[in-house]
Order: sequence, then structure tokens, then C-alpha cells
Amino acid sequence: MDDVFDQLMQAIEACAKSEGLTSLAMMGLPDDVRKLLNKMIRKGALPPGDLAGEFGLSAEQTQQLVEQLEAKGFIFSRKRDGDAAIVYQVRLARTRELGASSSNPI
Repeated sequence: MDDVFDQLMQAIEACAKSEGLTSLAMMGLPDDVRKLLNKMIRKGALPPGDLAGEFGLSAEQTQQLVEQLEAKGFIFSRKRDGDAAIVYQVRLARTRELGASSSNPI
């Protein structure tokens, strides 16, 4: 498992900082990082214990991983409604909405 963790950490360190991810930005990420973030998108907001189990990492490795992902701007943490547990979620970039004047006729 340490090999997976080391590969993920190296891949994340090589990424540029982001203000949120777009589909295009996701395509440019290293495979391991993209797969990790895609799983997180599908699963929704996850507490550290679920992340550890999902990716086969120790609690310490998971903490290092989320700190690195958060520092790069790929994820954010928040308190979950109901029990106030800390959960992590992928930070998706805002996309510009098309205005009525720029809509294309069909």
C-alpha cells in the first residue's frame, strides 16, 4: 500500500495549484490523481475513515493525502450536517453560464 500512497503523493506534488477542477483540468491530471478524484466525486463528501478504507490507506496516510489535495485546491473540508463530522469533497470550478443574448438558436 505504501507504493500506492507514494505514487499518489508524488503525482499530487507535481500538479499546479487550482481554484477548483473543471472537466478539462481533470483530463490533464496524472492518472492516479484523476482516478482518486473521480471516485471522490462519485462517492460524495467522505469522512477521513471512509477515504482510508476506500483507498486502502492508513489514517496517517489519509491525513497527509487530504492535506496535500486541499493545499492544491482540489478538495475542501466541511462539517457534515447532522453530526458535524469533518468530510472532504472535490472542489469543482464554477462554470460560466450562458446569458440569454448569447444563446444559439437551434
